[in-house]
Amino acid sequence: MIRADSYSPDVWEAICTPMHEILPASPHSGSGALFLGSWTAAVDTDLLMRHAVRAIVECHDAPWGIAESSSPNGTTCSFSSTAGQAHAFNRHPTSPTLIAGRPHISRSVSSSGVAHHHHTNGSGSGVRPGEMGRFKVAIPDSAAPDLLAPHLDGAVHFIRERLNRGENVLVHCQQGISRSPAIVCAYIMRERSLPYDAALQVVKSRRKCIKPNAGFEKTLRNWK
Repeated sequence: MIRADSYSPDVWEAICTPMHEILPASPHSGSGALFLGSWTAAVDTDLLMRHAVRAIVECHDAPWGIAESSSPNGTTCSFSSTAGQAHAFNRHPTSPTLIAGRPHISRSVSSSGVAHHHHTNGSGSGVRPGEMGRFKVAIPDSAAPDLLAPHLDGAVHFIRERLNRGENVLVHCQQGISRSPAIVCAYIMRERSLPYDAALQVVKSRRKCIKPNAGFEKTLRNWK
């Protein structure tokens, strides 16, 4: 159970905000925006559509991620991914993750449900839930050694590919504190050639509640 008195007001506000924009879209290069958040953001269809999120990286080992769904032409579309592999995703009409009942959001959350530092990519007014591309990083929030490393290259490749298409990407775990921030840090480390501490500060300046666990931190410090 999370205790409100365990955190400073700005950290608690970040915890209660479903998602934050970490890297803004670039009109010059045409790249999309990178968001980081919690499961609450991932199941809020309206929020995703308002901010034109077209791809999601799910960082959890829970059964409520998408496994597969039927496409309009009757074929099966797989959305699970193995460690180190990014998959191309077909469109599908419904998304169990996105149409699930929306959790209650604290009143401290802004009306838009997202903290902004820049405008998001204006390439589209929204996206249907069934058009989401997905990458699954199936790991628990555990400090066990060698848990995160096999997934980093695949997740970073997926994020890069989608952003370069001009798509906005959400990376989320259950609370947006440990697993998903580790993936976002890895992306920034690779793309900006930054050490772990510098990448962590970039992410933490936008979502103040992040704290990758000790195992993830060790993995990222040693990651090449």
